[in-house]
Amino acid sequence: MSFGSTPRASSGPPASPKQLSYLLDLVRKAGFEVFNNARRSLGLTQKQSKGRFTGKEASALIDALISAEGMDRTGELPEGTDVGDVVRATTRVRREEAAEAKRIEMQAAIVRGVAADLLADELRRRGWSVEDPAS
Repeated sequence: MSFGSTPRASSGPPASPKQLSYLLDLVRKAGFEVFNNARRSLGLTQKQSKGRFTGKEASALIDALISAEGMDRTGELPEGTDVGDVVRATTRVRREEAAEAKRIEMQAAIVRGVAADLLADELRRRGWSVEDPAS
């Protein structure tokens, strides 16, 4: 699946002209003349390769291009860096972080459904001390 794409068509408000201008500057600093030239390296969709991004897509690509893994403080890519690798790595990390957050959220929902006495017994079994808030 390409950068920023979803199984269904992306929706949302279009990227602002300022976002697109900044994104194009970053793409040029990465060594591409226009979005279309960067399509394969950055994993852009056909729509994105024509310069049409939603605000979220543009923000995500901007973040990926200027991430600590990709560009130094001057906004330049270190010599020999493949910008496509940077974008893919940054996108992968974000997906992993989102999956971890979802897992934690699901576990919290399960714990909220457990009876307090059962939860207290399990915590004691694991070596925790538990006090009754009513006392």
